[in-house]
Amino acid sequence: MKIAFRLLHCAAALLLIAGTAQAGTASGGTGSSAAFPPAAPSLPCGSVDQVERTAPLCGGSYAITVTADAETAYWRRGDCAQAQERLRQTVMDLRQDASPQGRLQLASTLSTLGGVYRCLGNPGRAEQFYREALDLREEQLKPGDPDIAVSALNLGDCLRELRDYPGAEAFLLWASFMGQSSGPGKVCVSATAAHLLGRLYYDREEYGRALEYARKADALFREQTECGRLQPAVASTDLSLALLHTGSAREAESVSARAIAGLSALSAGARSELARALLVHAACLRKLHDSERAHADSLQARRILTDRGLSGETDQSAASEGLRPPPGSAALR
Repeated sequence: MKIAFRLLHCAAALLLIAGTAQAGTASGGTGSSAAFPPAAPSLPCGSVDQVERTAPLCGGSYAITVTADAETAYWRRGDCAQAQERLRQTVMDLRQDASPQGRLQLASTLSTLGGVYRCLGNPGRAEQFYREALDLREEQLKPGDPDIAVSALNLGDCLRELRDYPGAEAFLLWASFMGQSSGPGKVCVSATAAHLLGRLYYDREEYGRALEYARKADALFREQTECGRLQPAVASTDLSLALLHTGSAREAESVSARAIAGLSALSAGARSELARALLVHAACLRKLHDSERAHADSLQARRILTDRGLSGETDQSAASEGLRPPPGSAALR
């Protein structure tokens, strides 16, 4: 029954997309410009602020809910292994609490633990925690609640990392459908869904569709402030990548410069994302035959990654013309 309910909403979302695409064609457009709610990455109100505090750790930028307890302090410091140990113990304790509040707290902690496992390079294990968190929220919350949408976003992006693209698309479309209704946090849900859908299509080398959704995410992020500052900057980097792959190097350079400015203003936790934005900007400059500035950006990215102990991947990443985001993260790690 639960699966049928999800499929029904995904089908409705797909019909909406098809209808908008037809309308675009009829009005002289290409028909490829979509129909999804404006996009921007993060979570519903309340969770969004927590996401901005924790997402940059371990080089990740995941749309995740987190608990504000002591266990996540380890993650905020970037110690994913210690966070994993403490969170697993918290999960064991919370499983003894059958109250509605306890079940929701368990779901939140499982979501955080899933993010930690992705940070540690184990998306398969993360998927199990994300699925359990989603089931708990569906049991305790009303249909369409932003926290349910957040769990769908978490799971969808995790499945993308596992290269289960049909499954990832289904959950991200479902989350996007939930984000279309009005209410607190729905703007961030819609935005995140479009951002992650763009990343999914980028991974599938469907660069036209990736650009379409990346533009939606970027536009929505720039119109509001409730989703924090990290995810909008990451979305700008992703937009510049899509532009670069579709032959718009000059616009890509401008957008990646904006991403660099936004990330430079954030805390040290966003440094890996800043390095990635610098590498993308360098690739744009090379396309524009500005090798001197491109070299300077590459050197700055190398210094950042060396400081974070990630220099082993710098040469490979900088040399890659595609600069494809590595699985599970928008950052180089």
